[in-house]
Amino acid sequence: REGAELVYLPLTEAWLAEDFAARFPNTSFVLIEPPWPSSGPNISKIYFDDLAGSYLAGVAAASTSSTGIIGFVGGLESWLMMGWAAAYEDGARSVEPATEVRIAWVREDGSEGWNDPVQAYAAATSLLDVGADVVFTAAGASGSGAIEATKAFANEHGVDVWAIGVDADEGYLADSGLAPYVLTSVIKRFDIAVEESMAAWLDGTLLRETTYGILEGGIEISTVNGAIDPSLPALDLAMEGLAAGDIVPATLSNATTVWRTEPDREVDLVATDGACPVAPSEIRHGEVVSYTLANRSAEPVWFGVGGAPAGLTSDDVRQALDDTSDLLAALDVIGADPGPQWLVAPGGTHEIRASVAESFGAVFVLCGLNEQV
Repeated sequence: REGAELVYLPLTEAWLAEDFAARFPNTSFVLIEPPWPSSGPNISKIYFDDLAGSYLAGVAAASTSSTGIIGFVGGLESWLMMGWAAAYEDGARSVEPATEVRIAWVREDGSEGWNDPVQAYAAATSLLDVGADVVFTAAGASGSGAIEATKAFANEHGVDVWAIGVDADEGYLADSGLAPYVLTSVIKRFDIAVEESMAAWLDGTLLRETTYGILEGGIEISTVNGAIDPSLPALDLAMEGLAAGDIVPATLSNATTVWRTEPDREVDLVATDGACPVAPSEIRHGEVVSYTLANRSAEPVWFGVGGAPAGLTSDDVRQALDDTSDLLAALDVIGADPGPQWLVAPGGTHEIRASVAESFGAVFVLCGLNEQV
């Protein structure tokens, strides 16, 4: 109505494009990362190479991790964000093939996942709980909650854990005391995209669709926070390969989802003096289960939620453990994974979320351990 000849619409407003473009045919509309198809003679679209950015985040995470486990917090459990997770995993395994990736989703549907820092805090905590020491927060405005979670976890446990930001350099969060916990950020150079598209519009060369990747200067990895070496060879090699097209990030992930806002199942596991709980055998592969670990004994108890190889049951694991006093040797013989563990004080409880990997045939619970495996 004010006579604007060029209008930019961000992702959240892109759905208005076709209606407004039809009503104002003499105005050019530029959509920034529209999540659904929009077309019209006066509509142009700008995208960023998100998979390249996620790949770089994975390289940075694996280069920094000391546990060999890294996490991914996605704002919405969707095919689009699963592609991000896959590229992150791909980048990490280009550095260390044995890297394990765990995923947590802020929301399973709707748009709230991009603006829910409370749930992102819980999601990130679930990843840190299972051993991740670097968490990529691909969740928009929810990401601040994930960064808060890394700070809280580091202070509570006295360990080094990191968050990786997205879109902007989240190292600027120094005023809230979060900057020391931001390893790096995957930056989208919206400023370059807007400046260049404005110039193209002015000289009549504005394209209907443009993608900004590393070669175009649209994707960067931040090193200004000082937490990561700006000359890290793995990052340099990845950026060169992505820019040249020699590296094409994967889009299918093998990572395990360990947390959703609404778990698939809730299970109570209670340890008493001389008795260890038995995990339900009907838990299915891929289910995200919320376990409440309760210690009703007089001594502190270590709980572990592990996986038995396909073909074995939790009873097989228990028999193997009964046959020897060497816990690690018993698990190694049958090829079982003890999984992450948590120490629960007498009378205490602890809630964790975990899922069964496809390679495992059953879930088993360890408890009453004198020391952590």
